[in-house]
Amino acid sequence: MLRILAMVGDAQASSHVRTALDGYADLVFARHRAELAHALDHDEPDIIVLGIREAADATIRLTVRETIERRRQRIEGERASNNCRQGCRT
Repeated sequence: MLRILAMVGDAQASSHVRTALDGYADLVFARHRAELAHALDHDEPDIIVLGIREAADATIRLTVRETIERRRQRIEGERASNNCRQGCRT
């Protein structure tokens, strides 16, 4: 099941997201930047959904970009480690 972290503007938007993805994803909603950062630190989601206002906030964008970069680095490190196990000599 996909893990989705959503930060959308209001209860109505949250309801639409929940209705659209009910049963298809493990949804977590963040109401403010600190809650978003906390959720990202504890469980790396597969997808991050931001509302228009949230995406316009520079600190929220930075938090999300840092999370994406950490994930990219981790994946690249895992790939390098797997490649080394398959063909490197130690």
